[in-house]
Amino acid sequence: MQRFAQERNVCHRTGALLCFIGLSYAAFSLTMFFTGSPNEYGEIIAITVATISFIKIGIAIRGMIVSHKTRNPLDSSVKFVTFIDAMLSLVVTQDVLLESQGTAHAAQSSDLFGIGVGTVAVIIGLWMLLRRKWTVAPNFNGRTD
Repeated sequence: MQRFAQERNVCHRTGALLCFIGLSYAAFSLTMFFTGSPNEYGEIIAITVATISFIKIGIAIRGMIVSHKTRNPLDSSVKFVTFIDAMLSLVVTQDVLLESQGTAHAAQSSDLFGIGVGTVAVIIGLWMLLRRKWTVAPNFNGRTD
């Protein structure tokens, strides 16, 4: 049970880290919303960024499903960080795709989306930080460690 308590502690600290990351990203997006930074990207760059982002999202979702079945707090922590990373890359993908097409107000809409994703990261981080009850999945011998 001591190992499980340590893993739960890591999960709580990861939640605090996700709160910090979410607040930082939302603050950065808010700053960019008001200052703006129009960029121009080519089609190849846009397609490459989109491909990488969607692969990251697929891997993150698969990892979260697998970690949910194992009910391991340490594994869940890593998978949540991977998921938030994938979601933040989705914001970059939106910006690059909109900018490559020359869409008006592309940066502002991406920044608003970034604020939203940052808020979601804070909510997930708070959930991980404040979660007290974890179920212990039995190991291969039928015991709980």
